[in-house]
Amino acid sequence: SFMLVLAKLTQPKRIVDLGSGLTSYSLRRLAAEIAGGGGPLVDALGGWDGSAPHITSVDDNEEWLGKTRGYLEEQGVSSDELFYWPEFITGDVAGRFDLVLHDMGMMDTRARTLIEAVGLSRAGGLVVLDDMHKADYRDGALRDMEAAGTPTLSAKVFTRDDLTRYAYVSFPG
Repeated sequence: SFMLVLAKLTQPKRIVDLGSGLTSYSLRRLAAEIAGGGGPLVDALGGWDGSAPHITSVDDNEEWLGKTRGYLEEQGVSSDELFYWPEFITGDVAGRFDLVLHDMGMMDTRARTLIEAVGLSRAGGLVVLDDMHKADYRDGALRDMEAAGTPTLSAKVFTRDDLTRYAYVSFPG
């Protein structure tokens, strides 16, 4: 829900979802509804002012990426633009995205790929850092963001769920 609301507020042209799964489906469903002139998600967001965003999904687990592809196809949304992280990150992808969700892999993988993930955002874009309830990851991520001069704010009040998970939002310059 948070990603859909951010998309509505920022009207991104390009979104990358690091860590394929349910968000991949939700964003692609939204894009399909926008392209088709509307639907339940668009209606729930109060309409849409721009063109449909281009959605890219990336995962560090090829098996999970395959499951995501199958699910997207079952649900009748685009399964294009699904990439395996090691191949994706070697391409010309830095600074290409308006909205980035970093929710990929186990926490050690997420910490190790954090700076590259933030680098996918264009200046003025947004990066959502999920699972910031995990103190070790959160503390390291916030140190890394501060060292990089990237402002980061808690979105806990908007994203905390019943399992006490929540996200932060980063604003690359």
